[in-house]
Amino acid sequence: MKKLIFTFLCAGAVATTQAQTPEMKSRSLVCKFTETWCGPCGSWGWNLANQVIPDLGDNGFYVGVMGSSTPATMNANCYNAFESNFPIGGYPTFIVNNDDGGTSFSGVRALYNNFAATTAVASPAAYFNISGTTLTVNAKSKFWTATSGEYYLSAFVVEDKVLATQNGQSGTVEHHYLLRGSMLDNHSPWGVQLANGSVNANAEYSQDFTMTLASGWRTDNISVLLVIYKKEGTKYKFVNAAKAGASPTSVNHKTILSGISVFPNPSSSTANLALSLTDSRKLSLKVTDMTGRVVYSQSARYFAAGTNNVSIPVQMLAGGTYQVSVMGEGIYGNTSLVVSK
Repeated sequence: MKKLIFTFLCAGAVATTQAQTPEMKSRSLVCKFTETWCGPCGSWGWNLANQVIPDLGDNGFYVGVMGSSTPATMNANCYNAFESNFPIGGYPTFIVNNDDGGTSFSGVRALYNNFAATTAVASPAAYFNISGTTLTVNAKSKFWTATSGEYYLSAFVVEDKVLATQNGQSGTVEHHYLLRGSMLDNHSPWGVQLANGSVNANAEYSQDFTMTLASGWRTDNISVLLVIYKKEGTKYKFVNAAKAGASPTSVNHKTILSGISVFPNPSSSTANLALSLTDSRKLSLKVTDMTGRVVYSQSARYFAAGTNNVSIPVQMLAGGTYQVSVMGEGIYGNTSLVVSK
């Protein structure tokens, strides 16, 4: 009879940070170029963003990008260079990777769904940790095929639920996934150079980023996006994106992820994961084999504060050792999964 030994890393337990594992998955970056004084940004642009955010799932990430808003604390530190790289004709403009998505949900959606169906050239991955006001990111990038060119890795800080007024909305409202900016000291949105010239298949590059968070930023709402760009002439072309997971030893992880358990244990058909959260979060789940290949996954969805139960089928897995990971919006947890027949 097939048996499952499944022990999950719990908050407060001894944790060992493992190497980041980039996924061979194409994910988009949807940027809403917007301003607090812009009426259309708070009307049809607001509604369109509220359609895009829950629909993206595992196909990409959304950020709101401001550069001349009131208060000035809403502005991204890398705004001018970032905006000049893309075809911004006015506000709001929804840029999906490098292209203007237009004014309809179907147009924006088609761009990020089509990109998700393409084969990734390179992918980033990272852990982040916040200690006091210091944000540290440990990133890794992997090229899946041989290529050539000038490639860069950027690390962007994003804050959710930023309170401010918005023309077109009433009173003080939550601005979701506001781009705070680049983690580099010079605020360049293009990051650090990974390669310039020929790149071999399976080549990997590691890079660390450190930044002091500004006063007023809520650390429990901070996330980090990693973006790979390729420089072509004077422009930077989007290659791929990923969200950094919180280090298993980070304060965010221990505060938000208050408990994980699985039952029955062992199991021969279905494992039930009990996931306890102190705050609602959008999370995804994946099971990978020892080569990093994803053998089972569940797309990102919202989990409520409290205890959530998730079913994981195990009967289709061959005997061996696997890694199970839960991640998203400032949370990362993983553990070993052993399936025996």
